[in-house]
Amino acid sequence: MIRLPTKTLNYPTKEVQLQYGSNPDKEFAFVLWGHGWSSMTLGPQHSNVTVIVTEIAQHGGKYYAIGKLKDRAGIRINRIIIDVEGAIDYKEIKAD
Repeated sequence: MIRLPTKTLNYPTKEVQLQYGSNPDKEFAFVLWGHGWSSMTLGPQHSNVTVIVTEIAQHGGKYYAIGKLKDRAGIRINRIIIDVEGAIDYKEIKAD
């Protein structure tokens, strides 16, 4: 089970573009998704998916972007959690 926020930060809604996962099979290592906190798993092999970030959580010195998919056609996901530093460093998200 993933337990996050001890602290959430005010954050204006922003869109983030997912790229390819950094694992050898192109699955995401720093992007989790699922239906709720207890069912989060590593993101599967989807690219060019847009996430609408609605909040930023800080936990253990790391920052996590929390949001939902912009276009959910064919993908039944309610929540996306992105380890911001890892996802940028390993190019799993497109950084502006």
